[in-house]
Parts: sequence; C-alpha cells; structure tokens
Amino acid sequence: SMEKMKKLPSAVRDYKDAVRRIHDHGIAVLGSFVFGFDDDKKDIFERSVDLMKYIDIDSAGVNILTPFPGTPLFTRLEKENRIITKDWSRYNMKDVVFIPKHMTPEELKEGATYVAKEVFSWKSIINRFVLSLRYGTFISLSSTYWSLAQKTAFKKIWKWF
Repeated sequence: SMEKMKKLPSAVRDYKDAVRRIHDHGIAVLGSFVFGFDDDKKDIFERSVDLMKYIDIDSAGVNILTPFPGTPLFTRLEKENRIITKDWSRYNMKDVVFIPKHMTPEELKEGATYVAKEVFSWKSIINRFVLSLRYGTFISLSSTYWSLAQKTAFKKIWKWF
C-alpha cells in the first residue's frame, strides 16, 4: 500500500527503482548479502529476505562476514578479542570465525542458513522464475541457472541444508 511505501527508507525505494530499470534493459540482478557486521541484529535475516522479495532481485549470494588476515577488520576484531579461530580453512565466508556484536556465532550461522534456505528453496526459485518471465527469457533462465548453481553449492559444498 502507499502508506507502507511512505514508511520505507528512501534507499530501499531507490533500490527497487534501480532494479526495475536494470530489468527494463534485459539484465538480471544478483544481490549479494553479507551478514555479521557490527550493526547487524537478529532481525537482519528476516528483513533481508523481505528486502530481496520487495526489490525483485533475480537471485542472491548469501555470505557471512569473514575478517581475512591482513585486513583492518581482522586487526580490529583481534584487538577486541573477538576472533574465535585461526583455522584458515574456515575463513570461507560460510563459517563464523569471530564473535558478532549483537548475536552469538551460532545465531549468525543459523540466520545466514535461514536466508539461504529461503532464497534457494524450490518454491522461491520457481516463483522468481515465473515473475522474471515478464522481463524476458534470458533474465528468467540466467537467474534460475544461478539460483540452482548456488543451491547445489550450498547443499553439497557448504552443507547448509
């Protein structure tokens, strides 16, 4: 409704308009979402799923913030004693390797897994496929291919579901 639209931050309305304009030119839109920033609270996961649906992106990447060694983020989190492992094999954007500010590491992992399950569920993939047909077959097929590839990666490689 118009009343709901007035309550949205202007940036969200701008994203929706930008995605529409990109679609109008026959280009699929992939959103990339990173969870675990210091201002992320537990509601970020549900809000992100709602945002993805609202702005009409075609598919998404779901990642956990990873403070790679040698970066200012790693240095800061190490000084704050928030690094929980230096097992570099876990620095892969899917494992939680630090203590988030407003949730537990387990809550961050569970929240990101929830988003991935929502984005890459069969229902969601089929719904986006059908909706994207209005922008052309290329967008529909390319975004569906990306979603299926991501679903396979999350399931087989990351064992998220």
